[in-house]
Amino acid sequence: MLMLAGYLGRGPYPSTLLGLVLVLAMLNFALSLVVIHANRLRRLEWLATRSERTAREALEASQALLERVFMAVPIPLVVTAVADGSYLRANEAAVRYLAAPGATGLADRTIADSIGIDDRRRAIAELRDRGRIEALEVPLRDGQGRMREAVITAASVPTGQSQAFAAGIVDVTERNAAAAQMRWQATHDALTGLPNRLLCQERLSQALGRDIPGVVALFLIDLDDFKAVNDTLGHDVGDQLLVAVGARLSAALQPGDVVARLGGDEFVVIAELADGFDAATKAQRLLQAVRQPLAGVEIAGPMRASIGFALAPQHHDEAGELLKDADLALYRRQCGRRAGVGEEVGVCV
Repeated sequence: MLMLAGYLGRGPYPSTLLGLVLVLAMLNFALSLVVIHANRLRRLEWLATRSERTAREALEASQALLERVFMAVPIPLVVTAVADGSYLRANEAAVRYLAAPGATGLADRTIADSIGIDDRRRAIAELRDRGRIEALEVPLRDGQGRMREAVITAASVPTGQSQAFAAGIVDVTERNAAAAQMRWQATHDALTGLPNRLLCQERLSQALGRDIPGVVALFLIDLDDFKAVNDTLGHDVGDQLLVAVGARLSAALQPGDVVARLGGDEFVVIAELADGFDAATKAQRLLQAVRQPLAGVEIAGPMRASIGFALAPQHHDEAGELLKDADLALYRRQCGRRAGVGEEVGVCV
């Protein structure tokens, strides 16, 4: 355009020619703007396409990562339909835990194969009320048919038109067994397997707290000359004797009675009876049970024992005090036996 303007500038020309040049210049400028705008649109389109592709690739990579994590988690994870309990998704740990032997998936199983109807109803009600389940412990049947104990945590998840929930399952069978074993060891005598002093006092307090028409009788039994058995025959024989006496007392109990070993050669029996006369009769039966020959224990003659008892509420209605009363009754019986006087059974007065 500049060259054309210079050429035309050599001489005088009509104004129409100058106007034509001006129009051509404006058209050229407009065309340049159109080209620039088109180029900009193409670049924007290219950038948008590139961003969309990058976002799609990022989404696919994220989904692939989540899928790998879902499958690799060592805790069983499932997505379950609320309507029929079918498994919509399951990771590898869930398949190993819930699938039948030889199966490669959970297509032929539902939650009903593992969890009882009452627990299912409780779980679904909690999901509907709160949208999630927090550490619900339930008995659960695994894929091999074994009953296990499991803790389930779940949350509702959207799956289109149907309702579903995603759940994680933690097997706590071994943990609960270990905890139960620890509780048992803390509350039972290691030698005889009977309740120890701690559990005895707990059971006694429970008995005293119940509203019964009769009495709670607490019997305290001490083996006579047990130290002589240990000293002459050895501690192994002494241990055998304690185990045998514990078994003999257990066999003599009525439903609801409790026998415990306080320590050494002292045993306790807790019983709910009609009155003091029944308590005296029961004391005699307990003594007879101990005095019977003990199979497998090599001692000379029958084992002798002393017994004392106290009653609640006549004497005391508190566990510690009632135990002291029975101990005092036993002491009086032992003193009377040494002196050759007194009743065979010591009774708190």
